[in-house]
Amino acid sequence: MGKAENAVTKSVRQACQLRGAMVVRVQAGSHMVGKHFVRGAEAGTADLIGSYMGRAIALEVKTAKGKQQPSQVEWETQWKEAGGVYAVVRSADDTLKVLADIEMGAV
Repeated sequence: MGKAENAVTKSVRQACQLRGAMVVRVQAGSHMVGKHFVRGAEAGTADLIGSYMGRAIALEVKTAKGKQQPSQVEWETQWKEAGGVYAVVRSADDTLKVLADIEMGAV
C-alpha cells in the first residue's frame, strides 16, 4: 500500500469512527518481516472489515485510479453472497455514503 492509499485509508477509518462503525485494518497476502515470512489474510480480502448497525461491512480502499485485482473481485462476490456489505471506497465521502445506505436499508 502506497502513501496515497494510506492517506485514503486513514480518512476512511476516521469517517467510520465518526459514524460509529467499527472497522479493523486487515493485512492480506504474504510478506517478509525481517528474516521471517509472514502470512496475512487470504489474497483478495478487503482492507477494512467490521460492523455497522448490525451489518458486516468490508471496505476495499483504492485511490482515484486504483482498480480491484481479480482476487478482490472474487472475495467481494463471496462476501456479498454471505450477506455482507462490500464497497470500494476512494474517500471519506464514499464511506459516509455506504454507511448512509446501510442506515436507510438500501443495502
